[in-house]
Amino acid sequence: FDEEAVEVCREFTELKLKLMPYIYEAAVEAHKTGIPVMRPMVAEFQDDPAVQYLDGQYMLGKSILVSPILNEEGWGEYYLPKGRWTHLLSGEEKSGGRWYKEYYDFHSLPVFVAENTVLPVGSSKNRPDYHFPDHVQIRIYALPAEKGVECEIPDDSGRTVLGIKAKRTETGVELY
Repeated sequence: FDEEAVEVCREFTELKLKLMPYIYEAAVEAHKTGIPVMRPMVAEFQDDPAVQYLDGQYMLGKSILVSPILNEEGWGEYYLPKGRWTHLLSGEEKSGGRWYKEYYDFHSLPVFVAENTVLPVGSSKNRPDYHFPDHVQIRIYALPAEKGVECEIPDDSGRTVLGIKAKRTETGVELY
């Protein structure tokens, strides 16, 4: 492998490690309910007929949409269900309810966070097994007015050790 391949692998490994509080929360949910961490689109968007047979992308947990690039040219073609979606890596917002076709280089791919999401981002980019609440960063995505959302950060035994709730009010976002 050349240096670029090693750097791309490093970037995505570090991203995964920083997402471990979210991924582990989804794993705990999978253990309790049987709902898988990697979900078909229809599992989260049953009322959207466009996702009925959509098998080229998936949901990672309930809030992150991933559409792998499956061609050498780097073209990604993906569908965003209704709502506001934010690209996890660039921060660009897109409207859902439609298809997109875009070019991606090796350092990116279509990975979007759904509106009304509180996403815990961990502090470690060196190992997957760390105390997730330590120095956790909370990112809030497209929180609608007067609607609340929450996330739970488990410890390594699956017990919730930090719960975060957010709600948009007239004056801003309230965390509790």
